[in-house]
Amino acid sequence: MLSVVMPAFNTDRFISHAIQSVEAQDCACPVELIVVDDGSTDRTAACVAGMALQKITLRMLDGGGRGVSHARNLALRNLSPDTEFVAFLDSDDIFPEGRLSQDLARFAADPALQLVFGLQCLVTSEAADLRADIASRKPTIRSANLGSATFRRSLIESTGFFDETLTHGEDLDYFLRIFERAPHLCLHDDIGVYYRQRRQSACTQLGPLLDGVARAVANHKDRLAADPRLIDVATMFEDANYPRALAIANTAYFDANGYPDYSVVIPAYNAEAFLDQALHSVFAQSHPPAEVIVVNDGSQDATQGVIDRWAAKEPRILAVAQDNCGPAEATNAGVRRASHEFIAFLDADDLWEPDKTRTQMRALFNNRGAEIVFCKMVSFRDGDDAPFVDDDQSGWSRSTALVRKSVFDKVGYLQGFRRGAGEMIDWIARTREEGVYSVFLDAFLAKRRLHGTSLTAGKRDERALYAEVARAAILRQRERAKNHAQ
Repeated sequence: MLSVVMPAFNTDRFISHAIQSVEAQDCACPVELIVVDDGSTDRTAACVAGMALQKITLRMLDGGGRGVSHARNLALRNLSPDTEFVAFLDSDDIFPEGRLSQDLARFAADPALQLVFGLQCLVTSEAADLRADIASRKPTIRSANLGSATFRRSLIESTGFFDETLTHGEDLDYFLRIFERAPHLCLHDDIGVYYRQRRQSACTQLGPLLDGVARAVANHKDRLAADPRLIDVATMFEDANYPRALAIANTAYFDANGYPDYSVVIPAYNAEAFLDQALHSVFAQSHPPAEVIVVNDGSQDATQGVIDRWAAKEPRILAVAQDNCGPAEATNAGVRRASHEFIAFLDADDLWEPDKTRTQMRALFNNRGAEIVFCKMVSFRDGDDAPFVDDDQSGWSRSTALVRKSVFDKVGYLQGFRRGAGEMIDWIARTREEGVYSVFLDAFLAKRRLHGTSLTAGKRDERALYAEVARAAILRQRERAKNHAQ
């Protein structure tokens, strides 16, 4: 037997069409429909009671107005003893023809299958019969809609009941609890449910919806932290609200439990006049670093003395000294010694705003697949605190980057150029060539100091520098084309 669970609240205009879409399924096994009236004040209960059905068994329960999660749980507690499969359908949605019979066929073909999960098709409609507006439907997506799935009863029983403290996002919470345990499932690209969006739908109550989804994701993260056997599946759904709610959940989770540790790499050459301020800006971060690797690139001034004074009072500083090899090799030396998954970089004459790394860490986790986060950067002249924006490209730099260390495994380390600059332009170009996903924040979180001894002072030899970098990119393209031809 297959049982369809349908919670209902004030849907007298729509529920008969939802029920008819179940009646029309033409399944090989017996089908029962359990409607739970959740305290409706319209004619919902009368509409259900007045329906004459030939092919399915209908039962109606009184949910007492205690919410959709309680209504579903009540139905689950009252499943028929013969029930082997369970499906859900909201009382204003409809199943496509043949949906349930196709799912049952998939279960029959694979006896170990626990879940069949299709797509949701969103239809904006106020019509009593949703089929009237299906032609104007929106694209189908993989959404946390219970109506898209058919469950083996044993999976429902091992998962447990719905969280009745959630008024919104309870379906996502349930799916996360299922998917994090890696069930044996069939994901297919057929439409599983036509999901109605109307003025009074729960999905239009954006504030409570985002709060509920955020709670569901936060609960998922708590379970992941408690049990390393579980799988992180919070980003598998495509609904437009989920990324926003995921951002809320990530922020709340990290604010409560702490952000991931990260390393800072500072290449320094003749930076005695500026390094002290740079280090102050690093240790003033609202999310401070776990380690700071300062690489003295053969300085001829008192840079090493500044490093030694800081290292004497700050155990998180790792001092590295090398012969002068240029900023590329100094950066690479720091990356090789970094002991954390995330690395932020700062030139010894630049500065960070206090929330830079925390803001970027949030962005890294709130953008699925992101591996690098850059931000905007203002410039200031040494001795003059007035900031200004001197070009549109200043954010693509070492001092603005927060990077997953694994990117260096994909792209390789920085390459030095004869003019002692351009290594970051070249490396960023290589990340794009390798398809590394980077995020650029529209926020000024770093400050670039302009002074007479900086490598980019006055942008001297700019055309020659870019020509050298462009030449390297052309050579890579030729080599790639040659390898492809072979």
